[in-house]
Amino acid sequence: MEKFMDVNIIDALRAIMETNTIYYKTDFNYDIDSFRKVARRKEPEEKNLLWLSRTSGTHVYSEHQAFQKDTAEYNGWLYYINEPSDRILPYMVEVNDIDMKTGIVTGNIYALDYKTHAENLRDSAVTHTYMTLFYNSGKIETANKKDFNHYNYDMKSIYRARHEPDDPAALAAVLLREKATRDSLFTEGNINRHIGALQDARIKYVADRVVSELDKTAAPNSPDKKDFMVYLSTYFSNTIPEPDIRKIIKALPYKSAKICYIGDKEGFYAVFDKQEVLRRRKPSILNEVKNAAASIKQTERKNPSLKNELLEV
Repeated sequence: MEKFMDVNIIDALRAIMETNTIYYKTDFNYDIDSFRKVARRKEPEEKNLLWLSRTSGTHVYSEHQAFQKDTAEYNGWLYYINEPSDRILPYMVEVNDIDMKTGIVTGNIYALDYKTHAENLRDSAVTHTYMTLFYNSGKIETANKKDFNHYNYDMKSIYRARHEPDDPAALAAVLLREKATRDSLFTEGNINRHIGALQDARIKYVADRVVSELDKTAAPNSPDKKDFMVYLSTYFSNTIPEPDIRKIIKALPYKSAKICYIGDKEGFYAVFDKQEVLRRRKPSILNEVKNAAASIKQTERKNPSLKNELLEV
């Protein structure tokens, strides 16, 4: 796995988001606010974040909170572990500094394997019972998590609520182990090359999905029934740059492939000429027939009496 040291966190993660997120890109504006708030905090444990991009939006969570069972951060990070169809790009972020004039946040970014990290988080998380509440007035209060709701507290007067582990030393040990893993097992990479590789992977991901869906389409399904087509997105041309759209078309193994908006269907589709699709499918059908015939001949050689039985039927 790769790590990217002392980078502009906002610019780097925005570029990563652009390679993957199609809907709700404005989620990243909230992430920017979170990065800047965290950069101003004094507690070292609060400067470590978990961030991910998915097809529909982005999310950022405190690592300190995520490694406590049943917090919103814990549940949020684990939520996508059972959604293999969504393309998740997960990262751990260490926020180091902020330029108060420009708002530029710098730090370190670690590319994660989502399933591996999520399973480790699930198995390593500690329990918690109490929360620290920070009020706009400056007041700080401790509350039992079971009692923390809008019936018992004026939520508008609280600007932050932090879960506190039952065993602070146990959580500290878990986070220290995570840090040691990042330091020893991650190799330093180039963030620009990483983003370029993600762009190429996005093109392959879209092309592979289109081909997979096309293979499942038994008959021409365009409005006039003259072509095959696969749904892409309602806002495809607004979310993927034109150069990448051309690369996706080039990656599709059909000369007739094109991407266009179909008004009757209210969306963008990959469209393929019916004759080309059927021509490409014929060899596979012939192979199936040949394989079936070969299987029958092999069975006849092993059991000659079977041939006579087949003839009598």
